Amino acid sequence: MKACSIYKTESAYKIVTEYNLDIGYYRGSIPVFIVKMADKDDLITMIHKSLDASTDIDSCVTLSTKEYLRQLKEPSLKKLYSQSKNCFVRLSSEKLIITPYELDPSGRYLQEKPDGQIRYSLDTINDDLFLSAVLSALE
Repeated sequence: MKACSIYKTESAYKIVTEYNLDIGYYRGSIPVFIVKMADKDDLITMIHKSLDASTDIDSCVTLSTKEYLRQLKEPSLKKLYSQSKNCFVRLSSEKLIITPYELDPSGRYLQEKPDGQIRYSLDTINDDLFLSAVLSALE
C-alpha cells in the first residue's frame, strides 16, 4: 500500500513519502515535499508525487533523525509534532484512507485521533474530494 504523511505547519504543508516495510510498519524517507500554504494545486500534485514514489520494500534509505529534520526544515520532532497538524494517507488499488493524528497527552509522539479515519473507494473519489478530505483531516 502506498502512503505519505502530511504535516500542516503555520507556513507550509510538509509531505513525507512513507515506505511499507516487510516487517509490518511504515518508514518515512525521501522524497520530502514542502508546499506553501496558499498553493493548493501544488499540494495535491506533491501528494500524488509522494504516493507515486512510495512502495512496499524490505528496506529503504533510512534517514538519521538529524537528516529527517533537515529535509523537513524543522529544529526538532517535538516542535514539529506540537506545532503542526498531521495526517497519514494510504492508497491501495481499491481504497484511499486518510487518518488524522494528534499529539499524545505526554507531548512526545503522535497518536491516531479516535473516530477520525476517512475512507473512500477509488471509484468514488476525484482530486477535489481528495484534497478536501486531506485539508479536513488537517484541521
